[in-house]
Amino acid sequence: MNKEEIQQLAHLSKIKIDDSDLEQYAQDFKGILGYIDLINSVEVDEEHTGRSPNDNTMRSDEEAYQSGVFTETLLSEAPQREAAYIQVKKVL
Repeated sequence: MNKEEIQQLAHLSKIKIDDSDLEQYAQDFKGILGYIDLINSVEVDEEHTGRSPNDNTMRSDEEAYQSGVFTETLLSEAPQREAAYIQVKKVL
């Protein structure tokens, strides 16, 4: 990035950058963008998902979660309730 692009980015970000700092920001952005290019150049096997086979040991992902199935059962156990909410004392 050149100094004009950095000034435009600072303007869009609504931050003030002194002219004396522009060269340092240019060097910083050069390093950051170089690192991003390095990451993008790595070839990744499309079959690899990055997940461990032990990510979810409690249930199978084929079982869809249904919202509200146990709501009434849980609310019936609460000492006080108002409609579909558990009523608690105010804590400040």
